Amino acid sequence: HAQVEVLNSAIQTCKGFMWKPQLVSGGRWSSQSAQGGIVLITDQTNMEGLCLSFVLQRMLQKTLHLGVSIAASFNPQDEADKLKFQKCDYLLVLLVRGVLEDRFFAQKLIVARSYKHLDLVPVVADEGFVFPDPIFWSELRRGKIVGGSLPAHEREAIVLAYQ
Repeated sequence: HAQVEVLNSAIQTCKGFMWKPQLVSGGRWSSQSAQGGIVLITDQTNMEGLCLSFVLQRMLQKTLHLGVSIAASFNPQDEADKLKFQKCDYLLVLLVRGVLEDRFFAQKLIVARSYKHLDLVPVVADEGFVFPDPIFWSELRRGKIVGGSLPAHEREAIVLAYQ
């Protein structure tokens, strides 16, 4: 119980953390593999985003009684990793500073968006996150933000996944 109290106190002190639990509903129980639950993605190179992922995972599991999986080390060619997305209902996207510049985040989002059954729930989890402007989209298409060496069709896939 003391750990839960500490966790709840930590969540309350997060400045700029916007989360509305009513966005994700349901009383079904599922395993840690997130079958029928939630998969959470963010920029795993950002320590704040990574720590927040674990805090949010714990809070969601306790509150909603759903399995919550963090797609941390993700290989888009690995069937086990793809299975995470196939078996969940919600994709929780933690928006933190720099997340849209992370190539691995982009890959995860492209794969996840291919599963049409997923309800995407974006969560602004960092005051430093800035929503893209027209210049960002232009630079992204030209490969100046993510994957300059990627072919144009892959860069366009990133743009479509982000929108």
